Amino acid sequence: MSERELDYGVNRKNAGAWRNRIVGEGEKRASEFQAHPLNWRAHPQSQSDALKGALNEVGWVQRVILNRQTGRLIDGHERVRQALDNGDALVPYLEVDLSEEEESYVLATLDPLSAMALADQDALASLLDDVATDSAAVATMLGALLGEDDDEDAKTIADRSLQEIDVDRLPVKPVWCLLAIPTERLPDVTAILISLEQMGISVEMSDD
Repeated sequence: MSERELDYGVNRKNAGAWRNRIVGEGEKRASEFQAHPLNWRAHPQSQSDALKGALNEVGWVQRVILNRQTGRLIDGHERVRQALDNGDALVPYLEVDLSEEEESYVLATLDPLSAMALADQDALASLLDDVATDSAAVATMLGALLGEDDDEDAKTIADRSLQEIDVDRLPVKPVWCLLAIPTERLPDVTAILISLEQMGISVEMSDD
């Protein structure tokens, strides 16, 4: 047994039993889902276009998540919106059983936990050698993973609105930014500000 396997053995021995909160699954029309009022994820057009391209070329490979206790979506708001635009299409879902406090916990942590994963660029390059797409949006997204067109992103970033800036595609991730936002516009950008702070970016605001 390898040292790595021994480590896993120790972890299994010491770990407590994790509860399985998944209680069901199914499929229903996009219009039957209830969006979460505290959903903080804002989706730039580039992401929406890439998601649409992937759904058109491959279809559903990941289910959205809804909470049985509240009936609200926890994950998959953009996929449901895409399905709504696609003739109120059927959406596959997983159902979990969470209290409202646990629901908020998952809503706040699910996406950031995934975003913490780092890319092995050599492995990614090998993987993308086997990937073909007819979607320009998907091709752009995959190219960005390898750092292609970063210079163009850097040149045009100052010319784009806050809603259009995809922070994950910036060649150098900012750690601080100053935003000039009129007080009356704050409700329109609250979700984006929360998203920036979740990514470790310190945000200061001015109404000047």
